[in-house]
Amino acid sequence: MKIVRSTKLSLKFLNKQKREQVHLFIDEYRRVGQIICDQLWNIQQLPKFIDIKTLNVGETWLGNTSLQCVAKQISAIIKGTKKSGRALNKIPTKPNVQEIQPELDARFITLINFDKNESSFDGWVSLRCLGNKLKIIFPLKKTKHFNKLSSKGILRNCVRLTKKDVHLMFDFEVERTTSQNNVGIDIGIVNVVSLSSDQVISKHPHKWTLSKILQKLSRQKKGSKNFKQTQDLRENFIGWSINKINFDNIGSVSIENIKDLRHGKKCDRFRSHWTYTQIFNRLNMKAESLGVQVTKVDPRNTSRKCSKCGEIDKYSRKGKKFKCTKCGFELDADLNASKNIKFLGRENTIPYVDENNLERLNCLCSLVNKHNF
Repeated sequence: MKIVRSTKLSLKFLNKQKREQVHLFIDEYRRVGQIICDQLWNIQQLPKFIDIKTLNVGETWLGNTSLQCVAKQISAIIKGTKKSGRALNKIPTKPNVQEIQPELDARFITLINFDKNESSFDGWVSLRCLGNKLKIIFPLKKTKHFNKLSSKGILRNCVRLTKKDVHLMFDFEVERTTSQNNVGIDIGIVNVVSLSSDQVISKHPHKWTLSKILQKLSRQKKGSKNFKQTQDLRENFIGWSINKINFDNIGSVSIENIKDLRHGKKCDRFRSHWTYTQIFNRLNMKAESLGVQVTKVDPRNTSRKCSKCGEIDKYSRKGKKFKCTKCGFELDADLNASKNIKFLGRENTIPYVDENNLERLNCLCSLVNKHNF
């Protein structure tokens, strides 16, 4: 299985002229992208390949290769927006592409001396084919995250560009784990993740909890500097929590298939900052990088059902405590939910078959059919 991961390197080593050139290219890329978006939005069925000759982008200094890149990226955004609208039975609204990040493929990029230490910098990135004979070469310094990905994957000749950073991509070949052990995972506010294997992750060594971070966010003004810093703290805390999960001897994990939890509902500022999608995304990325299968299950009644006798009663759960009204079974409410999720995931998981034994299994099946056993 092949996956792609990215790492962010700073552009702070650019001189003033090169920084202005990068900003100029990104601004023009976004301006043309908005024009193309306005023209493609009304097309019912977008073709797989967008011919730039059929588009009217007006006067621009971007080259044909850059225009093809813009059209491809905008087309993908529009298709994704319309697909999401159909899934939610809603009329999709035209996306705002004023802040898109240019995604440049191998035609634009040359990576120089990334495996050598011949100067104070760890490597250079050369951008070409941008248009108007513009070519930008800028130096980069490696980070711990870059070195971690570099030791495991293969660096690709493609980047995602912002006005402050450049994102480099790595290819990974991940083998799926042969373990058949399934674990259910329940997410929450007090306990970020609770596993059916009785592992609970809630508190950081620095005494931060997700509920404390959400309370801090709810007291701050949106858009302020402190608000953005607390958002970064929330993201880092979620990443730390997911990294603390012990995936040893785990073949698959089961999670709740939660969608539009707060859609059409009013909630206080505290709960509005609980980004469950961010937790699921980090969990999916972690599992994918380890070759662990992720199974989504129906979340209905997972918190009300007794994991021992199967009785469903909303009065069994009171806050963080679960006590079955039928059999008297007592357990932490999140752990009880994770065990129910595990049971549902076990029903929906396809048994793993080792490729080395696949031929032997086919021979056995043919033998059974031949003799009508």
